[in-house]
Amino acid sequence: EDDVSVRIMLEDLGVTVPPEYMCPITMEVMTDPVILTDGHVYERAAIEKWLKFHSTSPKTNQLVETGQLIPCHPLRVIITEFVETALRKIELSPQLHQGEGGATGG
Repeated sequence: EDDVSVRIMLEDLGVTVPPEYMCPITMEVMTDPVILTDGHVYERAAIEKWLKFHSTSPKTNQLVETGQLIPCHPLRVIITEFVETALRKIELSPQLHQGEGGATGG
């Protein structure tokens, strides 16, 4: 597991991460989002850990079916594309800024 926070790394670089892409338990960017029977999406590892000790939703406190986590493939793809696009833009930005730093009239 990475100790580097993707959210903090992106925010340090000026990228705002949509809250829908973050696990409500860890407040980190999700890499394996799953839907719980409360209708909310969580990072798989975080909700599995939560459900070892609770039978309720961490968001709504309602009783949930603890054995039923549904993978949320479309959201995983969207988040992955968001992170990759953000990192690509950041990698390209110094090159773009170097070209803009030419002589200014005056």
